[in-house]
Amino acid sequence: MSKSIGCTFLVCVVLAASGCATYRAYPGPGRPRAEVALLTVTATGLRVDGKPVTPKSARRIELLPGPHSLEWTYRYPNGYGQEQSLVFKASAGQRYRLGQRFFARPHPGGPVGAIVDLALNVAVSPITVFLPQETPDEPPEGEYYCWVVERGTRYTVAGVPPDVPLDHAPVTYVPLDQGEP
Repeated sequence: MSKSIGCTFLVCVVLAASGCATYRAYPGPGRPRAEVALLTVTATGLRVDGKPVTPKSARRIELLPGPHSLEWTYRYPNGYGQEQSLVFKASAGQRYRLGQRFFARPHPGGPVGAIVDLALNVAVSPITVFLPQETPDEPPEGEYYCWVVERGTRYTVAGVPPDVPLDHAPVTYVPLDQGEP
């Protein structure tokens, strides 16, 4: 019994450590926190200044001060992938966050139509499991926003401001930094 608890603990430690990986986007040894900028990301397949971020699980990126390009593939809710990019200037000692959000167009049938569509999709989902899935040719209708914001001040340094109008927001909209560490 004690052996399985030890193995479970070890797996939890490894998983916790891998989820908090930091990627250093500059050569050489690490530098003091006051000399680098820290970018928090949620995007996958990210490239910084043309180089892929490794490991892919990295959620924090250390950058030298100066201009940087970010590139990633955004996956829309229907699975369509589209290349996105931003350029921003990092300052030493600052913390930034890459944010992104997609707002689908309102359902033409209103809330009732959306609920009926959801019920129909759930009802036929067992059937669609056996059918081959096709990659969508285009993104769903709606608006995609991305930005880099300076943490603490929420000052937008690139892209569209994170305080997008609420009329673009679905019912489940949550403000960008609510509940973040």
